[in-house]
Amino acid sequence: MSKDLSLTLEIDSPHTWPSPVRQILSENRQLFLDFHRRQIELQKLREEDFLDSLSAKNMFFDTIEEITILLENILMPYNIAAYHCTRLARYEIDCIIEDGLKALTSDFINHRLVTALGKGLLPPDSYKYLLSDDVFRKAIQNEFGRRTGSVWFCSSKNTLKDSGSVYRLFRSWGGEVVYFNHEENESIGPCLRSIGTPCIVRCSLPISQAQIFFPAYSQSFISRYISDEIKYPHPPYELDMHMQRDLTAEEIIEIVEISSPEFKRLTNYNTWPESHEIR
Repeated sequence: MSKDLSLTLEIDSPHTWPSPVRQILSENRQLFLDFHRRQIELQKLREEDFLDSLSAKNMFFDTIEEITILLENILMPYNIAAYHCTRLARYEIDCIIEDGLKALTSDFINHRLVTALGKGLLPPDSYKYLLSDDVFRKAIQNEFGRRTGSVWFCSSKNTLKDSGSVYRLFRSWGGEVVYFNHEENESIGPCLRSIGTPCIVRCSLPISQAQIFFPAYSQSFISRYISDEIKYPHPPYELDMHMQRDLTAEEIIEIVEISSPEFKRLTNYNTWPESHEIR
């Protein structure tokens, strides 16, 4: 049975956005364009003469801020479509469909390793190698940047088509914490590339809970709306997002495997450079 996606917004597809959002954007389009063009001017001024730039202002800022707050309040009850790029074994695909997507924790990582070992996908030598590896231990303990406690996503199909951003996630099993520093290792790299298949887990995330690096989602919706005239609007509408909890099965829309024509449509992986090849 298909899931109700009426409250799930695709940032790439303005026709999925609420009518009040589209109306406000349409009524204020020129203002958004003027604001972003002024931002570009200010950036150039900062590069050319930093001291002079300190007194320069964007005269549209206050009005934009008011509209941003209004849009954010409208968006809050909605969900946003998000894409989790990964490599999964068949039993892991079934588990996500049944139970949802788990946040990264040391216990969950160990569970994945033990399960893969028990199913004969992870050789005993490779299992022992990972457990004894100092880099792996430090990665689990967030010594190379915090990755545990969250699930990470991208919001735009543009990111899925950017091979440099995603190919490593598709190529090696276990996630970044497992394959970090091991991809070129002859002892473990080929093993991690042999487990599972590239997958895109398409999810529906509550905007009120999915965290982003920028202050407001509405800023990125504005950027998407004017992207036909402003080449690099800021902030970008291609968001990196994370959830600091497990996702329920109801929040999983679908899992797209590389064998599906949809995977090719979403990623254009058949056009990627040879160095980014996935299979």
